[in-house]
Amino acid sequence: MFIELGGVDHHVVVQGEGPPIVFLHALGGQLHAWDGVIAHLPSEHTLVRVDLRGHGRTARGEQPLSVEGWADDVAGLVDRLGLGAVALVGHSLSTLVAQHLAVTRPGAVDRLVLVGALAGPADAGAIGDRAAQIERDGLDAMADAWLERALAAATRRRLPQLAGLARALLLANDPAAYAEAMRALGTAPPIEHGDIRQPTLVLVGEEDRGTTPEHTRELADAIPGARHHVVPGGAHWVMLDQPAEVAHQIAAHLDVRW
Repeated sequence: MFIELGGVDHHVVVQGEGPPIVFLHALGGQLHAWDGVIAHLPSEHTLVRVDLRGHGRTARGEQPLSVEGWADDVAGLVDRLGLGAVALVGHSLSTLVAQHLAVTRPGAVDRLVLVGALAGPADAGAIGDRAAQIERDGLDAMADAWLERALAAATRRRLPQLAGLARALLLANDPAAYAEAMRALGTAPPIEHGDIRQPTLVLVGEEDRGTTPEHTRELADAIPGARHHVVPGGAHWVMLDQPAEVAHQIAAHLDVRW
């Protein structure tokens, strides 16, 4: 289905009935990145996935892409669907969206799961250089290096078809929108981690070279009462590497009924 939020029609998938869980994807991702995890969760919950603006089947819109803008869209979606307080699951870029919402609209977020989490805005200069390279050379030039960081080596060997689809996922992005979304990482609002009061799980793949287990451990330590878990055999897109284990950890954290 498509739901208009902030003047942009957003691609949304809703399934099941019960306590709501909302899934947000990474930079260059789309809602189907969560399909494997969803398949391992029960239907006694309302499971919501959305393509953030500028991603998947959701148009970029006229407003500049930003963490605050994505957060407004997600809050609007929650309100439009009448979900009340939700468990919010974010991956990579969208962990900033999730943390921002947890701090600025705490009544809308019941629990947090942060996968491959970022602790705050990226270095704007370095991000700007990478974005400019994408605008100049396109996404094909970075696809090989991206894939090596996205999926664990064992996954790429065992499931070459998944590696091929992950590459296609990246290359389906409009380079200009991808570069703009990347720059949004450098202008993200800082997060006061001590103000996050929702029960929080920080998940990371043991082979994640971007948001490493060491860095995500520091983030978990900064969030009161947060739990940190390292998923064996996973890299940055750990939900593709190990969907069953990611689903199990989410279910345990959210007290999902099996």
